[in-house]
Amino acid sequence: MTLDLEPNAPSSFSLEPNAIQLFKFDGDAVVSHISYISDSEGPYPFFDEQGNLID
Repeated sequence: MTLDLEPNAPSSFSLEPNAIQLFKFDGDAVVSHISYISDSEGPYPFFDEQGNLID
């Protein structure tokens, strides 16, 4: 889902960018990081101009 707080914003979604996850195990603790390594595609609409759901 694309976050757009405007009242009349169209419903849409975006694809997630490529990412890598890193984990460090330190005794009883785990620290994780996400590094995004590309841009994401979108936003893509759920509905066309007539208000019909896009299949």
